[in-house]
Amino acid sequence: MARTSGFFDALLSGGEYDRVYSSADYCDNLATVIKNGVRYSADNDLAVSAGNGMSITVGIGRAWINGHWFYNDTAYTDLFVSTAPTGSNSRIDRVVLRLNTAVATRSIELLIKTGTAAASPVAPPIERAGDVYELGLATILVNPGVTSITTDKITDTRADGSV
Repeated sequence: MARTSGFFDALLSGGEYDRVYSSADYCDNLATVIKNGVRYSADNDLAVSAGNGMSITVGIGRAWINGHWFYNDTAYTDLFVSTAPTGSNSRIDRVVLRLNTAVATRSIELLIKTGTAAASPVAPPIERAGDVYELGLATILVNPGVTSITTDKITDTRADGSV
């Protein structure tokens, strides 16, 4: 049976440190005491709202995903819903916070996942496999031919434990 402990200051001895820790060591331990999700506070952390035209805004706030932290210190306005569907069917897009631990990426980012237009549209699924783990912040109903997103088309999903 293996036993481990940490975290302790590393001492340099003979040109090498006697303690070596990775971010995974830290995050694995932190994830046992801090639950995944958006911080619940009076600041309404990471609330999604309509911007200008097809843009949306994600408010200031913090979140934790598998021991990794995310902090947005100013309203983020660089997210855009893709062109509205044509024809008679709507679609549902999803705003997510995506942790990607792949060595080439190593980040948490905000993004919009575009749904598929359908008579009964559903939001794109949350991805939680391999190096990727997503938290759903909101869904957006995108009706055919619209040129702007309005607040009434945004559904807050931050408190939904399934996403």
